[in-house]
Amino acid sequence: LVMPLFLMLALFFAGAALAGQGMVELRAATTVATVSAFGAPAGDPSQAMADVNDSFQQSTQDPLLTGTSITCTGAYLTSGSPTGVVSCTGQATLSFSGSLIGIVWRWPVVVQETAQLPVPEYRQCAQGEAQC
Repeated sequence: LVMPLFLMLALFFAGAALAGQGMVELRAATTVATVSAFGAPAGDPSQAMADVNDSFQQSTQDPLLTGTSITCTGAYLTSGSPTGVVSCTGQATLSFSGSLIGIVWRWPVVVQETAQLPVPEYRQCAQGEAQC
């Protein structure tokens, strides 16, 4: 009688630990992706967003994180302005359906993390840009 209860409790805590790990990974991936926006020269917002998306996708390799996406705002990513703040929000779904933990955690858990960073004061400008 106690063994099934103990097993369910152990699976619940293992799922909670894996959910915490997934949240930490998503936080790190969102921060890395936000920082990578500044690798592109100011005035090249399409390259900055490409860097953000690539960094985020490469940083979220956990098989439990599915449906990952990132959205970013800030003048640096829209108009290429070399000032302001860039804010990115990463979102993913934690799903335990393909594992033993899915016996206890039957519902998907949606996690979301946000990172905000000021645009560095000294940025390389894209060729032909006069605003830097």
